[in-house]
Amino acid sequence: MISTPDLSRPYRQRFSIILLLAMGLLLTSCGSNKPSSIAITSWGPNSTQAGVVFNAQPDGTAAFWVDVDQQLESNAYVSLNGFKLKSAVSGKLITAGVPAALYAQPGTYPLIVVDVIDGKELKSNSVDFIVKPK
Repeated sequence: MISTPDLSRPYRQRFSIILLLAMGLLLTSCGSNKPSSIAITSWGPNSTQAGVVFNAQPDGTAAFWVDVDQQLESNAYVSLNGFKLKSAVSGKLITAGVPAALYAQPGTYPLIVVDVIDGKELKSNSVDFIVKPK
């Protein structure tokens, strides 16, 4: 009696490997639950007079606080008029020191939060920080 080889086992192994690879690709393409946008929900102060320290810190510098709609990574930061500010993150709250030169002149300056996720910058909506004349 001649027996035919069982071809089903190698095919099952290949199918299992292909299935596992496909599932891995699917999970990778879905990515994690990282957000695609950030929204500033409140911030303060939203205005000051030119040259007047606002929200004064113990060292005499001015500071912002900004709330956003989701948790931030620890390396997120606040940007005022394109300048990256030294920032501290606590959940959905981020605070930042503001150098005096950035509020020395009257004007309306854009404020955003930038979250850095896996090396990519995710920027929030822009809100206005108003510096009024003295």
